[in-house]
Amino acid sequence: MIGLLVVALLLPLMLGGAFLLGRYLRQRWSDSLDLSPVTRQHLELYRGGQLPEAAVEAAKRRFHEWLEKGEVDRVESSLRPGTQFVVRVRALAEIGSEEACQILERQLTRRISDNQLEQAWYWIDLANSLRNLNREESLPLLLNCVAETDEFPLVHYFAAETVCFLSFGGYVAEPETLTGHAALRILHRALEGMRLGVPPHIVIEGRLGEVIEALWDHRPGEVHPLLVRILIEVRRQLRRVEHLEQAFADEPFEQEAFQLQLTRWRSLEEAFIDYLQEAGPALARRLPQMDEDEQREALLALIELRHDASGALLPLL
Repeated sequence: MIGLLVVALLLPLMLGGAFLLGRYLRQRWSDSLDLSPVTRQHLELYRGGQLPEAAVEAAKRRFHEWLEKGEVDRVESSLRPGTQFVVRVRALAEIGSEEACQILERQLTRRISDNQLEQAWYWIDLANSLRNLNREESLPLLLNCVAETDEFPLVHYFAAETVCFLSFGGYVAEPETLTGHAALRILHRALEGMRLGVPPHIVIEGRLGEVIEALWDHRPGEVHPLLVRILIEVRRQLRRVEHLEQAFADEPFEQEAFQLQLTRWRSLEEAFIDYLQEAGPALARRLPQMDEDEQREALLALIELRHDASGALLPLL
């Protein structure tokens, strides 16, 4: 715990040094990066590429035959790491039966690959397929993926899929439950991701104006670190509206829907400002009573608030 607090105090200096070092190393790292076939495949899909239809259809026929024979284990054992994983997930999604959906859901409860980046791609494949199936009962399983940590590769893209489930707002409105807390983590990562390449269309698909409104209406009595970070991200996005709207330049109806969601943010912005002004001192006062996980979240919020909490931190060293 002492190490964590020291890092919090020194973080601004560390970030400055890391930034300079990162600028120096970035090009050399990029030149030497060796992408796996799975990552190359998914980057191509994100650029608008398509899965081979013949392969998807062949997998569907095979799975139909196995499922009709009750050979569920055989289907599941075929969901192995590699470039065929997304093909087979798509095939199960197109089958769309209750049994096929349950097979997809079970993949969220197991470790498919020891490679963190590939594991993240597989989670995104599953989240996308389950969302397209409107499989709302899958949402707690997706939230459970970030129950312990949201520090894993591509978390922003996983979050972008997850916030677009229709029932997501219901979990956000219960921030003091375990699944509600996980939903706040996901919401924060999705909003943060819009500054890191996640398309702003998630604001429309996830109805994030309504989601933030529901969260605000059901905010905890005490200042909540994740709510602090979410509101900071909302205000950042409001300052970037002109840039974000460029994504809808040829989509007037989408642009209007986007603006309707942002209107909900703007209507609450003054209240958000008041909340954030009081949040720093409130979090600093509570630091001694928090456990380690709570302290970590509070420190991250204090850093984003740029609040000097040294008076509360030094006695804890």
